[in-house]
Amino acid sequence: MATLSLSVLSFPADLSDHGHTLSLSVLSFPADLSDHGHTQSLSVLSFPADLSDHGHTLSLSVLSFPADLSDHGHTLSLSVLSFSADLSDHGHTVFLSFIVSC
Repeated sequence: MATLSLSVLSFPADLSDHGHTLSLSVLSFPADLSDHGHTQSLSVLSFPADLSDHGHTLSLSVLSFPADLSDHGHTLSLSVLSFSADLSDHGHTVFLSFIVSC
């Protein structure tokens, strides 16, 4: 079983009015599956934030992970291992850490 890791270092946020709307830029996830010649692409569709009290609590929502591995019978799943937010000054910087297993 292969283990793939993805680290998102920059997160563009629309918090100028603290309107609780965050958007993630397009990410590309080159998978280490060269033995099968595949390359995967990761796209985060939405990222709702619970910032009504600016309490630095964020939750990750719908994820889309296109996989072209059906011919090898693999299943790819994404889970959030850790999440830290630096929003104390509303500086629009969020750090995410993911792991992808297949």
